[in-house]
Amino acid sequence: MSLTPTTKKDAITGKDTLVAYRLHGQTPEASFETIPGVSVFTSPGGSVEDVDQTCIAEDAKRYLAGAYDGNEITVTMHHYTGDSVQAALIAAANAGSVIDLQIEYQDGTTCDITVALKTAQLQQPSLSDTLKWDIVGKQSGKAVWTLA
Repeated sequence: MSLTPTTKKDAITGKDTLVAYRLHGQTPEASFETIPGVSVFTSPGGSVEDVDQTCIAEDAKRYLAGAYDGNEITVTMHHYTGDSVQAALIAAANAGSVIDLQIEYQDGTTCDITVALKTAQLQQPSLSDTLKWDIVGKQSGKAVWTLA
């Protein structure tokens, strides 16, 4: 069998990526609010636990796939004084709310996840950096990817 070379293509950068949210449980028609000032976010994903099912009489371990465990998610955003979307997200995080988070990449690919928010933390700025918020939560369930 011989391999066929693939056509070279340009990669997708993080530029123009949008991160939006809405409170979980809203109707599907409820629109997502784009979070202004997002500078970085944790990649959605997770891992599956190993469940040991080895019997004492066996000479090799055997495993089953266990439950999926989503990543801890952090969305970091520049602080914009008086921004109502940021203020609502910070309040939701401080209340321990559950949100739907949608990431839209430059080519139109999207990723939807549910996040149980834990806290909003204000980063202490350095002389050469801006004031930023970290919105921290735990991914609940698996990511749903829609390719462009």
